[in-house]
Amino acid sequence: MSITLENARAGRQVFNYENQRLIMRTQFKHRRYGDPMLNRLFVLTLLLCSTTVLAQQDTRTPEEKAYQYRTGVFSALEWKMGQMIAAKFGNDSAQFQRHAGDMAYLASLIEEGFVPDSIVEGSKAKAEIWQNPEDFASKAAGLQKAAGEFAQNGDIEGFNPRKFGGKHCGSCHRDYKVDD
Repeated sequence: MSITLENARAGRQVFNYENQRLIMRTQFKHRRYGDPMLNRLFVLTLLLCSTTVLAQQDTRTPEEKAYQYRTGVFSALEWKMGQMIAAKFGNDSAQFQRHAGDMAYLASLIEEGFVPDSIVEGSKAKAEIWQNPEDFASKAAGLQKAAGEFAQNGDIEGFNPRKFGGKHCGSCHRDYKVDD
């Protein structure tokens, strides 16, 4: 049997490796690269979608972004406090230390969320934060330090949620958060 393109197109079997490559190239030409018209349509669709996404700009102000950031940090802190309490009552020292370490890290992020004058709609921050930034920073650092100590020593028995929250969370809330 001769090796020709006609034999390959007709589907005749050829047992030679080179012939098999010739058959593959001719039979699957469009399967490998797809239909050129569909490829163009796909690229056009992709370009239209990307320009639509790029056209939608983030219209939030830096103050609004800061507010959303700090709201997320405080939500995570609240979650971690709950996990520390659950670990205490579950007598799980490893989880307690892990959550305390996470809480210490989150406390280090608090100041980033308070860009100057970022009291926006929904914010419970008082203007005193920016009038006394050193005190605000020291209270955030106090929370970080206290949580870090629990992460280091794992003193699950020495952790009193009410005292911890009242001293380290409440000290800042009393001075810098609008009452609900």
